[in-house]
Amino acid sequence: MYGNNVDNTSDLYVNTSPITSPTNNSSVNNSIEPAIHAKNVGFMYVTSLKEAMICAELIAKSAFCPRVFQNKPGDIVVALQHGQELGLKPMQALQNTAVINGKPTMWGDLALALCKSHPTVEYIKETKVKSKNKYICRVKRIGENEVKRSFSEDDARRAKLWNKPGPWTEYPQRMLPARARGFALRDGCADILCGFITREEATDYARLDCAKTEYARTDAFHTKITPELISLNEVNRLIELVDATANPQDVRERLLKHYEIFNIDELPASKFAEAEKVLLAKKQRASEVVVAEVTATNTTKDVSGETK
Repeated sequence: MYGNNVDNTSDLYVNTSPITSPTNNSSVNNSIEPAIHAKNVGFMYVTSLKEAMICAELIAKSAFCPRVFQNKPGDIVVALQHGQELGLKPMQALQNTAVINGKPTMWGDLALALCKSHPTVEYIKETKVKSKNKYICRVKRIGENEVKRSFSEDDARRAKLWNKPGPWTEYPQRMLPARARGFALRDGCADILCGFITREEATDYARLDCAKTEYARTDAFHTKITPELISLNEVNRLIELVDATANPQDVRERLLKHYEIFNIDELPASKFAEAEKVLLAKKQRASEVVVAEVTATNTTKDVSGETK
């Protein structure tokens, strides 16, 4: 986000014009103004870390800010920096950046968009082999050989992803082509993606580490700390309790936000009892509301069953 070694062909939102002394401010301002209109960079045009933090603090308090960045201005600044390296505008960077195990990743649709729009990419073709429930992605860049990668239901089963709670259960026909695409774009367009991997792939890797654990952090001696995640039965138990509340969608979103996870199956085992207790209370309140409504309705009727 800072410094002058920036690709000026992209839509920038940081002032990279050199300011050498107070005496040349007028000439600098004259050169900046046309650039703003020419590139349509919008209002987020910062010249220092202080200005970047001011913008980040405003975004962090906004309802438009993704929940993982809410009240985290420092994380927002870092996300904008990563976004600028990819040629993204500020809000594009925030909406399409996900941090998995402390590593920034991008959503699969963004990876496809960046590569499709790049002038060196000749074509990106995705096809399905129906007989094998397999997807193939082909990427061809000008002057280079075609890169072909695939991912099938059999691959997903071997990787213990098939029927796994979450996207692999809810949208398997979206996840298969996304994984094939991720492999092809990473191998054929690594320079365009700047080494980023897709959020979907990174999440699967985190879940598969040590079968039922994820890497939370590394201590001073580089020992991997791997807290156990809840079991499939516990996942189903929590989903059952969420569905029994008065507003399941709102309760689910609040639960995920509170524990800073994307799916219920990412909840650490140590937090299961706490989450179950909260959801049981919400379920009880929902039942009490229903009973109260029925009682209120009955008291408005006379003995003949006619409403007063």
